[in-house]
Amino acid sequence: MLDPAWALADPKPLAGKTLQAVASYASPRWGESVPSVLLRPLIETARLCGMVWAEPLLLDVGEAPLAVIDPFAERYRTLLDSAP
Repeated sequence: MLDPAWALADPKPLAGKTLQAVASYASPRWGESVPSVLLRPLIETARLCGMVWAEPLLLDVGEAPLAVIDPFAERYRTLLDSAP
């Protein structure tokens, strides 16, 4: 959770830093896609804080077999290993 007084101070302490969401979700059978609903507040927060929005790493576990989950886990492991 960000303290707005800190995150939006001038100069913005998070400006230029990257925000990348990693999440799993289960697709509903109706309406708007889950990722767009879940990510909307994060995208707006990144924009307000002057952050760079990186493509999210998302896994729909609604019908995901292990053949899909294992490569996702490996991509996430690689992402974590490459973090500063």
